[in-house]
Amino acid sequence: MTVTQALAEIKTIPKRIDKKHTAILRHLAYDARLKDPISQAGGSGLYVQRELQSIRDLELRLIDLRLAVQKSNLTCIIKVGRRELSVAGWLAWKKDVSESMRQRLHSMSLHIEGARRNMDATVNMDETLLTAEIEELERIMGELDGLLTMHNSRVDIGM
Repeated sequence: MTVTQALAEIKTIPKRIDKKHTAILRHLAYDARLKDPISQAGGSGLYVQRELQSIRDLELRLIDLRLAVQKSNLTCIIKVGRRELSVAGWLAWKKDVSESMRQRLHSMSLHIEGARRNMDATVNMDETLLTAEIEELERIMGELDGLLTMHNSRVDIGM
């Protein structure tokens, strides 16, 4: 099973659990004066027990899948540009660093443009380096997305 397949299954498990829970509620109790609605399948009591066990099994499957994906993400190394990080490291960088870095660089660029429009400004940084840093960030983000997609579709997590 690949990371992509595991992530897809992780997404479906809560929905499957919800459907089973709804089915359990329909058969949890019935009017004692009536015949058990699923007596031919072993009865409502057995059905409820089987479905509860099925839910517990799905919950364990969810945990196992998440742990397998985490293990893969911690051990697989991806190189983007000159930097090598685990997939987990790149995901953390993408979530916690890249967006604030993009906003910071963009803000500095806009600030310089605004200062130039309003005055004869002296800029206290090398603008070519700022432009290069903005372009490098965009390149890293694009390359990283492609490498993460390739990683997820190719790496087997052993499940």
